[in-house]
Amino acid sequence: MKIEYFGHSCFRITDSTGYRIVTDPYPEDVGFCMPVVPADLVTISHNHYDHNAIEKVSGKYAAANKPGKYKAAGHEFEGFKCYHDPLQGRQRGESVAFKFKVDGMDVLHLGDLGEKFDMEVVKRFGHADVLFIPVGGVFTIDGKDAKQYVDAIGAKVNIPMHYWTPGCTLNIDRVNDFTKHFRGGYTVERLDSDEYEVPDLSALKIPEIIILQRKTRL
Repeated sequence: MKIEYFGHSCFRITDSTGYRIVTDPYPEDVGFCMPVVPADLVTISHNHYDHNAIEKVSGKYAAANKPGKYKAAGHEFEGFKCYHDPLQGRQRGESVAFKFKVDGMDVLHLGDLGEKFDMEVVKRFGHADVLFIPVGGVFTIDGKDAKQYVDAIGAKVNIPMHYWTPGCTLNIDRVNDFTKHFRGGYTVERLDSDEYEVPDLSALKIPEIIILQRKTRL
């Protein structure tokens, strides 16, 4: 499985057959430019402007933006309702977390999860092998709650998203406000790359926190 990071909450996940999933594309209003990305499937966690820029995706693709079970081109995945704030959606409404099976691994993208840490929320999502988690606070969970979700979900590979980077117009936390909570039991790697090949997870003795650079061109 190859993961490419386009910034904010947008990734492209490509499996061993070449099937491409793009999550939460965004417009230039975020403060930096996302290239137009070919895909076979696009997921939109919610309809806020910084997560639903479908014009940034090209090709003949399927799209999903609601909770439920889906099947596209033989690929099965599921969307789970969650809340965009700690008040059961009364501030910012709902979001959708999407869970995919990619090359035999469970991959979970938590969208704009804003619910404070709760084991009942974790049970809703279940276990994941690869986790994409928002960490910037303000509009989503912050680094402290994200750490608790990482511990409870138990993924071997954890990739933070939705945090401030240079040029970002959103006043949200830096990724260091998340990684500072990891004092042991995890390997924290800040890669000088916008791509990551998920290794054989059975060979990972210690779970990883992987920080990627933003891809600016294809």
